[in-house]
Amino acid sequence: MKQLLLTIFLIGFITTGNAQSDGDQIQGLWQNEQKNLTVEFYKNGETYSAKIVNIISPNGETVLDKNNPDKKKRNQPLVGTDFISGLQYSSQEWKNGKIYAPKRGIYLNCKITVQDNKLYVTASKGILSETKIWTRKQ
Repeated sequence: MKQLLLTIFLIGFITTGNAQSDGDQIQGLWQNEQKNLTVEFYKNGETYSAKIVNIISPNGETVLDKNNPDKKKRNQPLVGTDFISGLQYSSQEWKNGKIYAPKRGIYLNCKITVQDNKLYVTASKGILSETKIWTRKQ
């Protein structure tokens, strides 16, 4: 009986460990399609977030958060900004997150899936949505 309980416990522990590591595959550096934005995904407690780590601007200048709804933050650089937050991993999908759209200074709903080592990042507001494909930074 003890052997059976130990076996059930170990199977449950191994399965739980694999589920956690599946969710962690999003962690690391990813680039947008234009390769001018790099973000780093990291685990933040029970959720996943991403911060901007590099922006390549056409004129080489520091890109500021000029459309931030908080006027005090409009002179801050976008590099270092939390770009995505609150993603919850479930069934091969990260969902219920928020993504910041700096060009408009708004937050949108966000969900992400991974296929063939590519991130499919979907931002939505109401019935409108748009999906972008990001690749892992080498």
